[in-house]
Amino acid sequence: MMHFIQLYILIVVLFVSPFHANYIKRLLFEGNKAIVSKDYALALEYYEEVLKQEPDNFLAQYNKGSIFYTTNKYWQAAEAWAKASYTAPDAAQKSIVFYNLGNTYLQRENWTKSIQHYSSALKQNPDNVYAKYNLSYALLKKKQDEQTNPQPNSGGKDGDKEQPKDDKADKGANNDKGDQGDKPQPEQQLGADEAEQMLDALQQQEDEIRRRLYRMNQKDPNLKKESETPW
Repeated sequence: MMHFIQLYILIVVLFVSPFHANYIKRLLFEGNKAIVSKDYALALEYYEEVLKQEPDNFLAQYNKGSIFYTTNKYWQAAEAWAKASYTAPDAAQKSIVFYNLGNTYLQRENWTKSIQHYSSALKQNPDNVYAKYNLSYALLKKKQDEQTNPQPNSGGKDGDKEQPKDDKADKGANNDKGDQGDKPQPEQQLGADEAEQMLDALQQQEDEIRRRLYRMNQKDPNLKKESETPW
């Protein structure tokens, strides 16, 4: 079964105060340019400089995660995206951050944590199609592992063997309300059963919308027919 891995390199123009804003904007521009030319080491230098000036800069932190993910450094990617989850400017981008966090754990075959992060992505944006697909995939793989290995954390794939002693990546990553001071309140984690129930509920909502559209089309043939969905 295939699963999608989606990355977003966020490139925007910032409008803040004159000199400092132009300096930060220039650093981000050069970092983005370095990413396009695949000079990841140089891009990281630019983003690190941005973060020295603005520790909460979402774009720099997010793009750091994208670089680490692209170069298969999944722990570093997760750590960067966990920090970015605090400062994401809106629910749509926060959903993307949680989705990408889920991908880092999916790559390491830690189904439990990937399920948690995909669920967080869908809480922020129920229309995140990729998160729905990958959540279904992670739930399926977790069930398969449980059938072949009743105790996955005692040697199975879901134990994340390469996890460092201090897992900085999960500190704050599951707080979908953003930064709430020195002691952010962690998001309540969903178990696999709850995640599956949420996925079923979302599917039922989509089915109901399709049924309503179908009934509308039956009543008025001049209405534009519902387009095919990509999932």
